[in-house]
Amino acid sequence: MEVLNGQNALLTLALSPPQMSLRIPLDDVAVQGQRLYLSFLVHLHTVEDTCADSTGVWLELRSATLVLGGEARPPSEVDTFFPPILSVLRLYVSPSPTSAESEAALNLAMAVAHRYAPQKPVIKLEALAQDEALPLEAEATPFERAVIIREGPATQVSLEPNQASGWPSLLLSGPASALRHASRLLADELAPAAPAPTLGAIEKLQGERLALSSLGTTKLRVSGVGRMEIPFSFAQADLGGPIRALAFRLRGTYTPPATGAQAILSIYFNSALLRMAPLGRKGAFDLHFSIPKELLYRDNVLVVRFDYTPPEGRYRLEEAPFTVQISPESYIRVRRGQALPPGFNRFPQALSQGFEVAFEQFDRDSLANALGLVVALQRLSKCPLRLTVVPWGSALSSKEPALLVATHPHSAAALRPSLIPEPLAITDSHGHEVLRLEAEATFAALEAFESRGRDVLLLTCRGDQGRELQRQLVSALEAHPQGWRALRGDVLLQTGSARPQALRLRGGGLKVKPLTIAELSWWPSLRSALYLAASGLLLVFLAWAYPRVVRHGLSQ
Repeated sequence: MEVLNGQNALLTLALSPPQMSLRIPLDDVAVQGQRLYLSFLVHLHTVEDTCADSTGVWLELRSATLVLGGEARPPSEVDTFFPPILSVLRLYVSPSPTSAESEAALNLAMAVAHRYAPQKPVIKLEALAQDEALPLEAEATPFERAVIIREGPATQVSLEPNQASGWPSLLLSGPASALRHASRLLADELAPAAPAPTLGAIEKLQGERLALSSLGTTKLRVSGVGRMEIPFSFAQADLGGPIRALAFRLRGTYTPPATGAQAILSIYFNSALLRMAPLGRKGAFDLHFSIPKELLYRDNVLVVRFDYTPPEGRYRLEEAPFTVQISPESYIRVRRGQALPPGFNRFPQALSQGFEVAFEQFDRDSLANALGLVVALQRLSKCPLRLTVVPWGSALSSKEPALLVATHPHSAAALRPSLIPEPLAITDSHGHEVLRLEAEATFAALEAFESRGRDVLLLTCRGDQGRELQRQLVSALEAHPQGWRALRGDVLLQTGSARPQALRLRGGGLKVKPLTIAELSWWPSLRSALYLAASGLLLVFLAWAYPRVVRHGLSQ
C-alpha cells in the first residue's frame, strides 16, 4: 500500500494479513484550503494467476484517528470563525428572545447543520442577559464556538475577545431588520463553504431537468469482474421540493465483453428491479425509464448494477477488466407536486421553498424546541432551508408551510389537526381502544398534517407538565441515531418518561373518537356521588317537611 499527498509519497509498506497497525506521518504534507487530501493506493494480488469470481481479497481501514500537535490558532476574522471541524455550537439569546433573535438563531442553526451535516455537531441554545458575561466554559476546545445574538440599536457583526479562554465569540446585534439580514448573510456564507461531494449542489440544466451529478455521487466509474454497483442516494428535498413524477436518462460506455463472456445491466430503484438488459459488443448504452409512483419515497436509492462473468467463469490477471463509465450527460426529469400522504414523510421537502415559524408563547423553551426540530429537518436535506418567524395570528391564516410551537391544543384548533383538543380515545379498525386522553391527561405531541392545501408541523402540549414533555419529545428525536428519518405516521405522542409513540391517525387503521360524558372515567364516580347527594337532600327535606305536614293535618 502507498499513501500519497498529491504527488508526495508519505508511506510505502507491505501488507501482512490478517491485520496490522499503521501510522502515517503528516509532517511534510501540503494543506489546501484548510483541508488535507490523502490517497491510498492498494495493490492486492492473489497467489495464483487465476481466481474464481466468488473469491478475492480486500482491505478495510478501521479505527482511524487524527493526532494533532502544536497550538491551535484562534480565528481573527469573521469569515474564518467557523472551523473545518465543529463539535459544539452554543447560541446565546436573551432569556425572553424577540422574534428577530429567534429567527436569527434558527437560521444560523440550520446553516451550521447544513454545512456540518456529516459531523452532526451539538447545537445548544443558552440564555444570556444583556449585561451578563459569556461563561468561560463555552470555549473549552478549538472545536467549539459561541455566537451571541442580541437585538439592539447598534448594528454589529464582530468577534468579541475572551481573555480567559483566548477564543473569541461571534456577536450579532442590531435592530430587528438588520439582525435578520446579518443572520441570513452569515447563513449564506456558510452554505458554499461545505465540501461539494457531501452536499451535492443541484445543477439545473433546462427547467425541470437536473444533472445526474446533482445527486452528489462522485463515483461514476467501476472496473473489475463479478458484481459491480454504482448507487445514487437522494431525498426529494435534494431535488428542491416535493416530486410526484420522476424519470431518468442513463447513458454510458463500457468495455465490450470478450468472446464467451457475459455482461448484464440491471436498474434497481428502492430495491425494486426496473430494467435488466444484456450488454453486447456495442460498447455503449442509452436508457430511458420512469419511476412508478408507488416506488417514489422521501429518501430514495437508485442502484445501477453490472454483472460481468469472464469466459469460462475464470479471470486471468493479464486480461483487461470490465470497465463501465456513466456519462455526465445523464440526467433526471422531475415533475413537481405531492405524491406522499400527509405525515412526517412529507418533510423536509415540503419546506424546501421556504416556510414560516410561529410561537404561541415567545420564550427560550419554545425557541429551543423549534431549534431542535429545524436542525433535525435540515440534516435530511442537502439544500439549505429558509424560514421566517411571523406572529402567531399571521401563521394561522397564511398559505405558506409552517412550523407552529403551541402551549395548548386549542390554540391551533382552527387548522383542524389530527389530535382534537377535546377528551378523546384512539381506536383501531376493530373499535378496540388503543389510547385514551381525558381532560386531565398531560401530553406533548408533534403533528404533521395538511391544512387548506399547505403542510403544517405543530408542536403542542397540554397539562401542567406539558412543556417538560415537549422538551423530552424533541430531545428524544435529537438523540435518535436516524433523527427525523426514523419518524413514521403523522403524530408523535409523548405521554410520560418513556419513549414517544408514533401513530398514523389519518389514512391508517387508527381513528380518533371524542369521548362523551358517559365514557369519561370520572363520570361513573361523579354519577354515584350525585345520586347519593340527591338522596341525602331528599331525606333532609322529608325530615324537615314531614312533621310540618302532620301538624298541619291535625290542626285541620
